[in-house]
Amino acid sequence: MDHKEKIRPLILKQLIIFILMWLGFTVIGYIIMGALANALGIHDLKYLFEEMQKGNFLDQINSIKILSGVAHVFSYLVPALFFATYVYKKQAYKFLYLDKPPKLLNIPLTLAIVVLVFPLVSIIYYINMQLVPSGWIAEETLELQKLLLKMNTPTDLILNLVVVGLIAGIGEELVFRGVLQRLFSEYSNNRIIGIWVAAILFSMIHFQPEGFVPRALLGALFGYMLIWTGNLWVPILGHITFNSSQVLVQYVMLQSEKDMSLEELEYFPIVPTIISTIITVVLVLILIRINKDNAIRLTDKDIS
Repeated sequence: MDHKEKIRPLILKQLIIFILMWLGFTVIGYIIMGALANALGIHDLKYLFEEMQKGNFLDQINSIKILSGVAHVFSYLVPALFFATYVYKKQAYKFLYLDKPPKLLNIPLTLAIVVLVFPLVSIIYYINMQLVPSGWIAEETLELQKLLLKMNTPTDLILNLVVVGLIAGIGEELVFRGVLQRLFSEYSNNRIIGIWVAAILFSMIHFQPEGFVPRALLGALFGYMLIWTGNLWVPILGHITFNSSQVLVQYVMLQSEKDMSLEELEYFPIVPTIISTIITVVLVLILIRINKDNAIRLTDKDIS
């Protein structure tokens, strides 16, 4: 029996353990969120969301954002860290590729790549939206997102940057790239399979068919960033930047009295998008080149 066949049962066991932990902490998170909601005088979240969409109880929006952030911490960040510590103990951060800081040049490269790829993502989103039957579009989710992204003050902006940018960016990368991509890569002995399985799951769990393709491609980009650099801090930074840029653009639109969400925009002009995409490809090649000594390879063995 070769190394691949010996390690598969162990990796499958770890996948099962993680999924159970993930589900368990998600339930705990929602229980805590419910308790905090009651403490804030919010006794029926579903009713509150329905009323908010009608323009009522809008003074509770920031409370909902905070509750959402708490739930997200328990649904993503906590299970990933708990699993890595439980299974790999002192090697937890090495397992998650968090044991080393990223190269300094990786920071501006990552920021530029994620910002410049935004126009291409918008076009893919628009095409995806046109191909999905209207009955599949998650209208309620889109309305809720638009509601939660309403920002009237700098405080609202900062809160959204923390919840949507920081908490979501860190937590989702820990789960999908830090844990799932690694485990699926080791189980299949193929890092490409690991990248795409994790990216597809990342997109599916958002339950928005109209954005499935661009979100999966974005997840794959983060997955490749991990492989190219051997460092999870790079896709974490990329994810935070992408989410935060959406929040910032939305804030600017609202301040300019254009009361619409990003999803209501069609897409960026074609020529600027082509230019930004070409620059993105060049920057990706530079990222790969300067990190070639740290890239994750198929021959990498599991940590011991």
